Amino acid sequence: MIYEDASSSSKGPPRSIGPYLFERIIGRGASSIILLATNRLDAQQYAVKVIQRSYLADNPKRLLAFEREITIFSKLHHPNILKFIELLSDDDYVYLVLEYCVYGDMFRFISKNGGLSEKDAKIFVKQIIAAVAYIHELGIAHRDIKLDNILIDRNFHVKLADFGFCCEFSPNMSCTSNYKQNINNININNNINNDNINIENSGNNSSTNINGSSPLFIYDRYSFVNTKCGSPYYAAPELLTKDSYNPMMSDCWSLGVSIYTLVRGRYPWENVDNESKLYYEIITARYHIPETFSIYLRNLVQALMHPVPEMRLEAAQAYEHPWFSDICIKGSYSGDRLYSIPSVDFCGATSSLSRQQQTQSLIGRQIRSPHMRRHVKNCSLVLRVTQKMKMPALKRGTREVTELT
Repeated sequence: MIYEDASSSSKGPPRSIGPYLFERIIGRGASSIILLATNRLDAQQYAVKVIQRSYLADNPKRLLAFEREITIFSKLHHPNILKFIELLSDDDYVYLVLEYCVYGDMFRFISKNGGLSEKDAKIFVKQIIAAVAYIHELGIAHRDIKLDNILIDRNFHVKLADFGFCCEFSPNMSCTSNYKQNINNININNNINNDNINIENSGNNSSTNINGSSPLFIYDRYSFVNTKCGSPYYAAPELLTKDSYNPMMSDCWSLGVSIYTLVRGRYPWENVDNESKLYYEIITARYHIPETFSIYLRNLVQALMHPVPEMRLEAAQAYEHPWFSDICIKGSYSGDRLYSIPSVDFCGATSSLSRQQQTQSLIGRQIRSPHMRRHVKNCSLVLRVTQKMKMPALKRGTREVTELT
């Protein structure tokens, strides 16, 4: 990390930039810090992401990724996507001025308070799916969807954040999946046993291959990407098993993991003692859906977390799922309508727990491994242990899986 505590000899950023007066650190990333700032012109608070110029200049790929993030971020205009305000810089730092979400992220809330009731969760989930369906409609994949990147503003509206791993495709892309179930006629007796699920696609669609040759699964040549990125607990099976993958379908898997975790209050992966078992459970889709989940919620999670990408529910389809039938929300995911607020208490959302304690509350067990970063090699995952890091593996708040080429 390029910024240390106040005791460090590091000079650190200045006290202000332009009209923004920095108040305190509210977050840290692998290559940045997030500062709370007040604009002296309008007295409004903003979050400012601060990155050292040298960090970008020393690596052309980092600079290119940063430019891509800003370009895409600046074109997104949706009530459930974090608003990009402006970009500033000085001789030493670059400053991304962003909308400030006072209640932090969803991970922090459920780490402290446990999972939400379905009644409350579905209103937040509807907004999350609206944001993802919107960017997919524009040909943009997020590639790092997780509860850490879902923020809550002062009006309790959900905001999808952090587009550092996003990628953009040709506007001619078709993202039609083989999952053609009639959304209004879902079989409510669907009881898939995930411990025995067949990873192979069945029926006439079994010939679908990595090049999208199935007539119901058509992409242009830019639809599949080779760069693996994201966070291990939310990673789709194809990120671990294939040379290339469709990132929009991987986004949908991550949506399913996020919904499961938001409701249950813990990750879908049980009895995970090491990274090998974690990846085995992901690849084989060995997650257990508790009996407390309603039939419709069970169906939604299973449809998003299908191990075969071609059979996975898309974000636009998930937006119309019957689980949301009792929510009075009009309009489509591309509209600008904000939603009613569930009866949950976010006033106590700020947690005094450490990041290690927060993660352990989600996985339900102690993790002994040091912090790990994933490196892609020969289409498989190789974990490099960073000995200087004392936090547990797969901790939240930083990118545990870094983008490498």
